[in-house]
Amino acid sequence: MGDSLKQKMISAVAWSTIEKFGQQVLQFLAGLVFARLLMPEDFGVMGIIMIFVAVSLVLVESGFGQALIRKTDIDSNDYTSVYYFNLATAVAVYLVLFFLAPLIADFFHQDSLVALIRVMSLVIIVNAFYLIPYAQLGRAMDFKTISKVNIIAITGGAVAGITVAFLDFGVWSLVVQQSVYHLLKMMLLHLSVQWQPTGKFSFSIIRNLWDYSLKILFTSLVNVLFNNLFVIILGRSYSKAEAGQFSQGNKLSETFSYTFQSIFAGSTFALFSQLQHDIPRFGRILGEMHRRTALVTIPVVSILIAVASPLITLLWTDKFQPAVIYFQMMSIASVLAPFYTMNLNALNAKGKSGQTMAIELFKKVLIAAGIVLLYRQGIVYMLLAFTIGSLLAYPVSVYFVKKELRLSFRQQIGFLLPGIATAIVTGGAAALIRLLLPLPTVALLAVQGSVAMALYLIIVRLFFRSLFDKFLTFAGNYIPVLKKLAS
Repeated sequence: MGDSLKQKMISAVAWSTIEKFGQQVLQFLAGLVFARLLMPEDFGVMGIIMIFVAVSLVLVESGFGQALIRKTDIDSNDYTSVYYFNLATAVAVYLVLFFLAPLIADFFHQDSLVALIRVMSLVIIVNAFYLIPYAQLGRAMDFKTISKVNIIAITGGAVAGITVAFLDFGVWSLVVQQSVYHLLKMMLLHLSVQWQPTGKFSFSIIRNLWDYSLKILFTSLVNVLFNNLFVIILGRSYSKAEAGQFSQGNKLSETFSYTFQSIFAGSTFALFSQLQHDIPRFGRILGEMHRRTALVTIPVVSILIAVASPLITLLWTDKFQPAVIYFQMMSIASVLAPFYTMNLNALNAKGKSGQTMAIELFKKVLIAAGIVLLYRQGIVYMLLAFTIGSLLAYPVSVYFVKKELRLSFRQQIGFLLPGIATAIVTGGAAALIRLLLPLPTVALLAVQGSVAMALYLIIVRLFFRSLFDKFLTFAGNYIPVLKKLAS
């Protein structure tokens, strides 16, 4: 059982990594094209639309996905009941958005939002059709299939959206991109799982799952609203161009920082659910995942912050230079996000969804208070409040994990220290090069990146040899040159 679970864990994390990096590379490449074909205002308008879509998708899912994954005994009636509940909720939410669209357009002073919201919101219903197959794959820890489906769907959506953008349809190209993505995902998941609602609908099943899922739903809703808080503020009180600059800077931050967070969001919950009664093993695995993740994610984020200006100029041209500060601040805010996510998943797997809800409430209240106090000082000061609140939430999660898994505060912080030390050296070197060498954009980015990467490899090779060798062995299965280095 131990070896089987270990193999499942390795496979889950490996395929989640492939999926998330594959997704981000594809979205990144598509974003390069969109940035040259569209204006910042288009991204601002789409950012506003996606707030309502994201909130709606959370309402439709209602936390039942995690509830089904965690449930020890499950049958066709459970799946069927959740399926019909999700579908009915999706139709109801779509109708609400359809009739509220004119009011939303008036609030943001953007008449074009009416048609855009009504069309884009159709993905809410599409999403409801594939939630159960997705949960079944997650329960089985079949992240290989999930990865393939997501990558194919993203590719299809990007091709469709870019084609429409070349035809000069503006923001509608982004709507097409998202719509095709969800349609392809629905079809591919059903082809992969071939599930049909064969059981009976039961309100008692919904009620039994509701006690756990309601807290997940509340937490997810708060997260979505706060993650989009600045798009709401900018879309309402600032120009659509400013909202677009923030949206692009935040999206680039998510491309790197939240890739690591999302890798562990799905795979670790399914794994932790199977470990929920084996506390010593649970703690060892969580600690090892923190230590290895810190050695990669924290240095990467520090380097990206240092190279932000030439990177954004090279990717999106000078018209997106105002997005640099947004990218840097959101990157700082999210640097601890993977560890925070793993901690919350650990607590949720233990059935402590009430604790995770309390942690999220603390985080959001802290952020909201800071934003209210600094609103008149401008967006940068509000982002500072967001950053401080996001970082302070991590030690709170550490406290609750200490109680549940008997991992001391010193142990948990100690898992991160090697990554932090490596980040100071690599990111600091990249920042120093920019201050000392007034080079052209491409040359500056090349020098910064090369020096930072060389320092990183030297540090890992000297001080973390076992991890370095394991990485070469793993990567060598796919890249023959690295296999030779490992031997």
